[in-house]
Amino acid sequence: LEEAYLTLNNAVNDPEIVAILARVGYGSESLQEGLALYAAASGLIQTQNDTRFNKVSTTATFNQTLAETQLQYNHDRRSARLALKQWGTSQQFLQLGENRTNAYDSWFEQATGFYQGLANKPELQATVARMGLTLERINQGLLSLQTLKALRSQILSDTATVTDAQEERNDTLQTF
Repeated sequence: LEEAYLTLNNAVNDPEIVAILARVGYGSESLQEGLALYAAASGLIQTQNDTRFNKVSTTATFNQTLAETQLQYNHDRRSARLALKQWGTSQQFLQLGENRTNAYDSWFEQATGFYQGLANKPELQATVARMGLTLERINQGLLSLQTLKALRSQILSDTATVTDAQEERNDTLQTF
C-alpha cells in the first residue's frame, strides 16, 4: 500500500510522468482518485487496528473482572451454604445445592440468581451477614456481574466492528 502511495505521489508531482500516463488513459484526475483511495484504505486500516486494540484491551479487562467475580462468587456461595445449612428451601431458592457450571452463560445466570435472590430476601440477609456476606458485598457481586455484562457486550460490538472494517478495507483495496 505504501509503495502504491509513493508511486502515485511521485507521479502527481512530476509533470513528465503525468503527461506520459495521460497518453495511456491515466490523467491527473485518475491519479488523484488513486490518492483518495489510498487515503480511504489507510484510514480503514487504522480504524481496524484501533478497534482490534480496543477489543484486546476490553477482553483483558473482561477476563480480569471475570476471574475476580468468580472468586468472590465462589467464596460467597460457600458462606451462604454454611449460613443456610438448616434452610433447605432457601438453599434451593439460591441454587446452593446445584453444581457450579463452567459455561459462562450458565455460570452468569446462576451467579445473578444467587445475588438477586439474596438482595430480594431481607430475612436471608441477616443470616448470611454473620458469615461476612453483607448487603454491601451482595451489591458488589451484582455490580461486578453488570460490569461483566457490559464488557461482554462491548467485546461483541468490537468484533462486529472489526469484521465490518475488514470487509470495507478489502473492498477499498480491491478498488485500489
